[in-house]
Amino acid sequence: MEDYLEILAERMKLLREEKGYSIRELASYLNIGKSAISQYENCKNDPQLSVIVKYTNFFNVDINWLLGLKEERK
Repeated sequence: MEDYLEILAERMKLLREEKGYSIRELASYLNIGKSAISQYENCKNDPQLSVIVKYTNFFNVDINWLLGLKEERK
């Protein structure tokens, strides 16, 4: 099984790319630094819970899906 951080990183990137957002655009929408988003997507840093919650709310996905705990997004 993949490490949870790898799953989280893959899913964060997937959500951004599916909506066609650049890292810069998403950073602006979520009020997060663009370097932070890049680090999350490349497994260089793990996001705080507040960032994970921002993603789940913005993309309307279940937190358990984002963390790799279930396969259904909602």
